[in-house]
Amino acid sequence: MHINAQKVGSKLESKKLVLANWKSHKTLDEAMHWLAKVGPKAGASPYSVVLCPPFPFLAPLYTEIQAKKYAIKLGVQDLSPFPAGSYTGAVSERTLEGLGVVYALLGHSERRRYFHETYQEVANKVDLAIEAKIQPIVCLRKEDISPQYSALSDDSAKKVIVLYETIGHIGTGEVESIESVLNSVQKIRSIFGYAVPIIYGGSVSDETRLLFLEHKELQGIVAATNSLDADEFMKMIRQTNG
Repeated sequence: MHINAQKVGSKLESKKLVLANWKSHKTLDEAMHWLAKVGPKAGASPYSVVLCPPFPFLAPLYTEIQAKKYAIKLGVQDLSPFPAGSYTGAVSERTLEGLGVVYALLGHSERRRYFHETYQEVANKVDLAIEAKIQPIVCLRKEDISPQYSALSDDSAKKVIVLYETIGHIGTGEVESIESVLNSVQKIRSIFGYAVPIIYGGSVSDETRLLFLEHKELQGIVAATNSLDADEFMKMIRQTNG
């Protein structure tokens, strides 16, 4: 099973994902410094490298990625649940045109916890992302699996990538056991269908990344804290621990 970042939902890309989620960290200077270190190495990685920076950094990062031909795809950490219009402070899918955005993280546990996002709001974001030809990555905790699926349309549910989050491990430096992760993967597939690509997130580090990257049931990983330092992230995208 593979992931396609070119045609939403078709899942044909040959590489697994390693996604950096910066959350609300970094200044622009720090972001550009990170890119200058990681960018030249990304092309040699056996993985598809994805960067989800804060919104203000998208344009300068995309310009530099294009100019240097770095093998890094861009994603966003959220989208507005509304289309372009009179929604002050919202970032709609239309405002992202021309910025090279390929992926959108939607319904992250921190968005659900701190911003009280509902399942329907996340479903609205998924629909808008698909309409804009941005690949939605729907973030799910165990308790979100069934209700989030119910809020999605049948067509949209077939076009998402699922990020399985273990919120008890986020930021702790510890990961959920592979056995526990696979139990949740089985539940996700029983509801979303066998074809859905699933990636894992929850304190993934250089020491634990291959546990998930090399498992046939998972199509990638998301790193947050361990993506902030360029040197640490470069370890995450190399082939082996050697």
